[in-house]
Amino acid sequence: MSRPQRGIPFGPQFSPEQTPLPDLLGVLAAHQAGYDDLVHAIEVRFFAGGGATPYNKRKKADNTTLALRDYGIVQTDKATLTDLGRELVALRGTADRLYEAFARHILLKLNGLAFVRTVQDMLTSKTDISLESLARALRQRGIAVPPTATHLSAMKGWLKLAGVFTGGRNSYEVDDRRLQGILGGLAAADVDALADLPPLHRAFLKALARFSDAADARSNDVAKLAESLYGVTFPWKSLYSTVLREIEAAGFVTCRKTTSGRGAKPYLVTPTEKFAREIVLPILDGYPDKLGAQLRELRRTPLDQIVRALTVGTTHVRGKALEMLALWLMFALDLDFVFWRKRGKETGGAEVDVVVESARLVFSRWQIQCKNGKATLEDVAKEYGLARHLRSNVIMVVTTRRFSSDAKGFADSIMTDTNLQVILLDEADLSQVVASPARLAEVLHAQAEHAMQVKDLHRAEE
Repeated sequence: MSRPQRGIPFGPQFSPEQTPLPDLLGVLAAHQAGYDDLVHAIEVRFFAGGGATPYNKRKKADNTTLALRDYGIVQTDKATLTDLGRELVALRGTADRLYEAFARHILLKLNGLAFVRTVQDMLTSKTDISLESLARALRQRGIAVPPTATHLSAMKGWLKLAGVFTGGRNSYEVDDRRLQGILGGLAAADVDALADLPPLHRAFLKALARFSDAADARSNDVAKLAESLYGVTFPWKSLYSTVLREIEAAGFVTCRKTTSGRGAKPYLVTPTEKFAREIVLPILDGYPDKLGAQLRELRRTPLDQIVRALTVGTTHVRGKALEMLALWLMFALDLDFVFWRKRGKETGGAEVDVVVESARLVFSRWQIQCKNGKATLEDVAKEYGLARHLRSNVIMVVTTRRFSSDAKGFADSIMTDTNLQVILLDEADLSQVVASPARLAEVLHAQAEHAMQVKDLHRAEE
């Protein structure tokens, strides 16, 4: 039975500080007699000192072999070198090439690229980065993160040796040019473009990578192979307009129509320099990102810019800002996006609705309405009416102005008579959160205490 793959590989006792890679690879190369031989050699070389008990010293050495297995350097027996392990052993005398090869493997095969892109998004949006907030952001991106922060710290340490991360120990600054160099010239925008390709486009490129290095491949041959390998079905009469045109516009191929043959003429498809098989294929196969292009764009905007845009600019700008506000709240609360209910374009930029969920401890579903302007009883009533249909647990209404008194009273009556919680955030609450995003927890705590008072069972019995 195969062991489930972790989103972020095991990291304890496997870091540049504890187990310098050239030294560790030397131990691996010299001790291939089996697991017991290797774990003893690692214990003697890296964990012999200190006041730990013999049991704990061996446990640390075993953790190192677990990490080596998860990072793909040794096989499942936690001893025998893999192809990657042998490659790294051969490079251990040239540090620059060694760390670059290892970083490329981490980026493309071990979710390291998603790790780095998540950090970049958080930096752009001016979100405070800690191991805890980074783990939450990765989970929202669809990546499983083990409960201990050691795993993230270890990955960051190895990528830093290759120059991907710069600065001091607590810095998360990313060297974009270095990252692009390790990825064979593929820029961050190209990575996002690949991650966002629809299934047909991904299948076509994956099939194209299986063709020989000849300059051209016939589009119908590639599509037939993709249908055979990946279970997709192409619209043959509109293959160019539905698939080829987009991947050509993204810069991964060039296409030209053939002039020979009968019937619908296929295109000759030529991979560009950007389409490096050893780089593009791993991204197509295993780059998880359930946010998608639009959510990533919203995610990268700082909160102060969002709130400022709510009161200035065109109707379109204000509507877009409402979307950003709804998504900012979702990320801040560590909730998962489900779907939009109403968009700024449909409401003239006046309001936007989103449904989000969480499975932490217990399942909960939130419906969030963000409104530009005063919120009335009718706004709260509409959300209450939809809550039964959506099977929501929490209704959150956010306004850039204030709530009418009857809106507040109706919210209290909903909480008194049902199991729903209604959260009302007004311009004063938003001002607090803009001044310090950490205050969102305080604002919500105050709302929760109010709900407890409204739902007090003893008062209900009086």
